[in-house]
Amino acid sequence: MPHPDLEAALASVPFLAPIGVGVAEASTGRIVLKIPADKRTRDFEGNVASGALFVVGELAATLALASHPDMVGRVVRRKHASIEYANATNRPLLAVAEVGLLPDLQDEEPEVRVVTRVMDRDEVVATVCAGFTVPKK
Repeated sequence: MPHPDLEAALASVPFLAPIGVGVAEASTGRIVLKIPADKRTRDFEGNVASGALFVVGELAATLALASHPDMVGRVVRRKHASIEYANATNRPLLAVAEVGLLPDLQDEEPEVRVVTRVMDRDEVVATVCAGFTVPKK
């Protein structure tokens, strides 16, 4: 999906629109989302809120997996997600998700994990690990 189409799709989701999530990069199995650092995403201390980090990190993982060619025609179900915080920041961030090696998709219900690194320049602010099941076709 081209950037403008993906941007429009994200803006159409009522929950996401107020956050101002943008697309920095999109390719097969990889997505980089922009997280603004302004009044829409900041917490009471002025840092990007942990909720924004988690939501955008999980979203990036979901979009990266959905864009992988092996997922065409498959139902992808979220199973779990977790976040590990490394640092706080008040600057705009990038959520970088890339699908790595996939399990054997011929198994009954393989689990796929996608890790998103939420970055402040070259520093990891948080890591979101999202697990999905992909039932056999």
